[in-house]
Amino acid sequence: MALKPNNQAGTLDHKDHGTNDTLTTPLHSGGPSPLEFFLGDADMMSDSSRGGNDVLIGVDGANERKVACGDAFMMEDSSRGGNDRIIGGTGGSGTQLLCGDACTMSDNARGGNDLIIGGAGAINILIGDACAMSDNARGGNDVLVAGNGGGINIMFGDASGFGGLVAMSGNAVGGNDTLISGNAVDNMWGDGLMIIGPDVKTGADTFVFLQGNNADTVNDFRQTDHDQIDVSAYGFDDIGELNISVVSGNTVIDFGSGNSVTLVGITAPLTASDFIF
Repeated sequence: MALKPNNQAGTLDHKDHGTNDTLTTPLHSGGPSPLEFFLGDADMMSDSSRGGNDVLIGVDGANERKVACGDAFMMEDSSRGGNDRIIGGTGGSGTQLLCGDACTMSDNARGGNDLIIGGAGAINILIGDACAMSDNARGGNDVLVAGNGGGINIMFGDASGFGGLVAMSGNAVGGNDTLISGNAVDNMWGDGLMIIGPDVKTGADTFVFLQGNNADTVNDFRQTDHDQIDVSAYGFDDIGELNISVVSGNTVIDFGSGNSVTLVGITAPLTASDFIF
């Protein structure tokens, strides 16, 4: 086993292990940049390599599009991601895309159990594992925390599917993720935006809504996965205290004062087991 420090353009292969690093994303100082990547361990991870347990911290006020991945740009073979913490910068007009592990995970790659925190007042895309998971890739059990303060939060517990990529395909397995709302408008997917194939396994995810959560949306609530909605912060004791209605083919849970959560495509009655009180 070789212990290798962070190398943005390098590789981890064989049985290499990445170091545990604390890194701050650089603020672009040249001309306009269409997209900037920042990686916790290496550009590519393959074989049986392991990522370190890294902390990536976004700069505040960035006006360029940033992509920060806890481990690598690509993970393949039997590589495994570390348990990383990724913290988005505040403000700025640029979108920050924060991935717990990599942009793509394939073969038998495994994601770590990551914590991803959106920046206040920023445009945040939070992804628990990768933009695309294929083959036998397996997601970690991740925690995503939305940014506060008037920003935008788009949250995916496992894979996003952006850039023309399919979020989850083949025999990919999603983790059991926790998505925590902020006070901005949050759009949540516990698993992924686009799932193709009957062999993909989605996880048992928990969607947590704090007081003053605003008007949020859960796009893939699955009772068959035992997904749950955590409303304990509101102080409800049982399902009978909730204001639940079906509107235009979606279930809406209205907490009052402009705060709600819409479960897209859900018309079947909710039960007490769908909630955490």
